[in-house]
Amino acid sequence: MNTNFFSYVDLFAGASGLSEGFRLAGFQPVAHVERDENACHTIRTRIAYHHCKNNNQEDFYKDYYYGKIDRDCFYSAIPFDKTDTVINKEISDDNFEFIISKIDLAKKQLDVDKIFALIGGPPCQAYSVRGRKANEHKKKYDHRIYYYKLYARFLRELKPKLFVFENVPGLISFEGGYIFDDLRETQA
Repeated sequence: MNTNFFSYVDLFAGASGLSEGFRLAGFQPVAHVERDENACHTIRTRIAYHHCKNNNQEDFYKDYYYGKIDRDCFYSAIPFDKTDTVINKEISDDNFEFIISKIDLAKKQLDVDKIFALIGGPPCQAYSVRGRKANEHKKKYDHRIYYYKLYARFLRELKPKLFVFENVPGLISFEGGYIFDDLRETQA
């Protein structure tokens, strides 16, 4: 088992801004889960950048950055176990077992026994004041409202030592505080 780093999984990763902060703090990613394909390309590019930086291959990254090589060429030179840790799937009950199996595979590839941290922020559009205003007619049917329950399901399965659940202030006031109260009572 590799115990030389603090491992983490990034849920609802977006373009991996939260993940970058954890990297800067010395944590190492095991997996990023994101449904948006373009955001996944950004995550893979950041992973590849860090690989190049850590292996004195900055010139290779610059060739990609300045358009001298394309994305496929750039990614093909990065060890597969690095970029395969990006899981391009929507977090849902239907995809839960698949995502867990991909995280387990990444743990094996990286020789990690346990996930140290779970980080992520369910999409804020459903909770934010601006998002609610734009989505007034269907807010009660927006499945993103309940992503916090899926986050809790990952907590139960992965049992990390710590977690970061990042979201917007509107989460507290949404529906008179009902969602926030339910979030606090959700068993992890």
